[in-house]
Order: sequence, then C-alpha cells, then structure tokens
Amino acid sequence: MSACCRPNKRLSFHLTLTSLSLSKSDPAPVKWEIALAHASPGALARTSSPPTYTRFMSNSPLLRDGVYPTDEFEDDPILARVNVCDCAVNHTKHRPSKSETRFLRLSICACIASLLYTLLNTSLLLRRQLSVSNDINYLDVILPTPNSYYGLQNAYRDPTAPPPPPIHNPAFFAGHMNASAPSTVLFKRHDSQFTDFGTIYTTDRRFVVNPQISTIFQFRVQDWGMEKCNITLTLSPSPSPPSSHSHEHGTKSHTRSPSTLKGKVDIWRLDIDSHKRLDPQTLTWTTRPPRASLLKSWELTDNAIEQRRRYETPEFKCASGEIVTFELACRGDGEGEEGCEVDFNQPREGFGTNLFLMQSSSLQ
Repeated sequence: MSACCRPNKRLSFHLTLTSLSLSKSDPAPVKWEIALAHASPGALARTSSPPTYTRFMSNSPLLRDGVYPTDEFEDDPILARVNVCDCAVNHTKHRPSKSETRFLRLSICACIASLLYTLLNTSLLLRRQLSVSNDINYLDVILPTPNSYYGLQNAYRDPTAPPPPPIHNPAFFAGHMNASAPSTVLFKRHDSQFTDFGTIYTTDRRFVVNPQISTIFQFRVQDWGMEKCNITLTLSPSPSPPSSHSHEHGTKSHTRSPSTLKGKVDIWRLDIDSHKRLDPQTLTWTTRPPRASLLKSWELTDNAIEQRRRYETPEFKCASGEIVTFELACRGDGEGEEGCEVDFNQPREGFGTNLFLMQSSSLQ
C-alpha cells in the first residue's frame, strides 16, 4: 500500500482506502477509513462485510516517513493488496474578513503617517536650533510701497483748477549718531510719561545736533500730485506748560524741555533705497547711509525762535509713496562746529518748533 499524500504539518484529515484487487473468498468491495487527529493515534476500520478488522496506528505512521500497513498486517491477504486511491485532506485555515483587512491597513497607514510627522517635526526643531540666528530682520526685506493712486493721472483733466494747499508732512523716523563713538547705538526705546491712566508713550521726534552727534530723519511722501518738496524748519516758542493736572481728564502733563537752536547746520540728502526704512536699533556712525548731496546750510541765531523764523531748502522732486532720507548736522568746515547746538522735540500736534517735509502741487 502506498499513500497518495503525506502532509508535513499536524493537520486533521480523513483517509479513505479502497482495495484494487479482491480475494475470491471475499468478493465484496473493501473500504478502509483512516482518521488522524492532531496528537492522538489514528484508527483503522473495515467498513464492509465481516470479518471486521480494527487496528490502531501507533503514533500516526502516515505523519511520519513510514508507509502503512505495518508488519503487523503483512500476512493479511486483503490488507496486502490495499492501495490508497483516495486521500481527502480537510485543512481549515482562518482567513480575515474584509473589515478586518481594512482595519489592519488603516492601522498600518496611521502608524506610518505618525512616524513621518514625528520625523518632520524633529528635523524642523533641530534645524531651528542649529541655525546661526533665530532673529528675523524684516527690515532687510525691501518691499515697494503700493500705489494707492493708480490711474489717477488719467482722471485729472482740469489743469486750470486751483492748486490744493501744501501738505506739512512730519518725519516718521529720527535717529541719532555719535561720531566720537562710531559703533555705539544711540537708541532710546520709548519716550513715555506717567498719567493717572497708566504709561503713555509719546509720538514726539527729538532732533539733536552738536559737533559729535547728528540726526538722520525720514519722510514718506504722501498724496499723488503733491510731488514738489522741500525741507522746512519753522521756529516758534513752545506753549506754556499747563497745570500739573488737566482739568478735562485729570492726567499729568508731559513737560517738554525748552528748545535750543543756534549755530550753523547743514541739510544733507542721503544715498539710500527709496523704499528702505532705517532700523533705530542698528543705526550707528559706522552703519549710516552715505551722503549724496548738500541741500542747504542754515545759520540759526539765538533769537530765531522769538522772531518765529522760517528756514527752507530748495525744491526737489519727490515721488508719491517713496521714502526720502536726510541728515541734520553741524557744518563740517571747522568754523561751523563752534557754538553749533540744536536740541528740540517735535510734537505731532504741530505747535512749537517743527521740521517737516513741505509737499506742494506738481500738476501746474
């Protein structure tokens, strides 16, 4: 007898054995069934007419290399002619359902995505820590000021209309430099005053000029069609300080120091990009913009404030939206440095001493 299949795993299966040649004394068909379990020995039983043979296979010989029948059945005339012609193996294997497969795939994808996001965040954190400087200087990015008067030149059709009044444009920036300390930043973060409501930061611009210190100031040119400009300095006595408490809001007043203007000063136009704002925290004598041209020299007298004097530079062209930069310094010929002293606060309210950009109509 030979086996038509020999499993190499511990499986549960059922074998049906049918004889191919029958003896004359037993003409009935012979059918053998062998049942094997995982660990228990199999059973051999003859299911046809008597005589009935029942034997047990020791240690499931079909699971090993041995071939059934054993020596115990070699003398049996029927079992000697038995061949295995039908071998049916019932192998039960668990297959996951579609929902289980889908859940498993989603779990794997979620784990992979979490790992990738973790690696990305870690790399970004390390990159930021390893950078030379985490400070972003937005002043290095020079962006042009958008034109809010686009196409207005095409709409202006009446050149005989009366010109609009001039614009008194105050400086939005005023910074100081010290020639005797070229690398020193003369930056004061805030001018403040204490009131009953808390600390109020003033919008005054301070101009200081002496033989060592000069002041750089910037204007942003405003309306279209007002592109004839000059620098104007108007001198007038500051109003007398009010009482220590305001009768309207109950706040303490901010006392301004008296203005000092005397000596010979120069107004320089600086060579700088027309859209760049200066950084007060980095402005020094070393980092200042170079001088481009001398606009005007003024000689300030001691009684100029009482006389309400007015000083102006020649007109120059200024495009709407651009930033123009100037420097106020003592005259550098040696003679002008003697007795040169300027120190005043320019309030945004417009009273007192003012240095501003005068814009006139350029349409006529």
